[in-house]
Amino acid sequence: MIAIPEVGTVLGRFESTLERARVWRVDWSVGLDVLEYQDPEVAWRAGHSDIPIPPGALVFFSFLPDDSWTERAGIRFDRSLAVRRRIRIHHQLHVGDTVRGRPTIAAVDVRHAKQAVIVTTAIATCYELDGEPAVEETVTYATRHPEGGA
Repeated sequence: MIAIPEVGTVLGRFESTLERARVWRVDWSVGLDVLEYQDPEVAWRAGHSDIPIPPGALVFFSFLPDDSWTERAGIRFDRSLAVRRRIRIHHQLHVGDTVRGRPTIAAVDVRHAKQAVIVTTAIATCYELDGEPAVEETVTYATRHPEGGA
């Protein structure tokens, strides 16, 4: 039997101060070579309070303490694929900002294909800064279950 995740399920909560190491890790992994994201002096001259956080540095599960969210969301690394990521920026975040978030299952869709059941799960996270939305992220996963629910 396939366990279908429930819309509204909170997958965790976090509060985290954004650090330079997070920006630089993303910078190196995606080849982002914008000096504003690397050098505080350049960021300050560009009018930022510190190095701005590129949107790619915010991934909800990197703020959670473990992988237990995967079970509640019905995500299995051997059968799931991230198929969409949407980011809406309300306010630029910077190194030193403290954000709060609560990743939540926002939508679930179940489709029966010829040889499998495909469960699509959207997980929404609002990164709040000082109680106000700063960035909204939605990551959608597709999970393939062989017919019969194995």
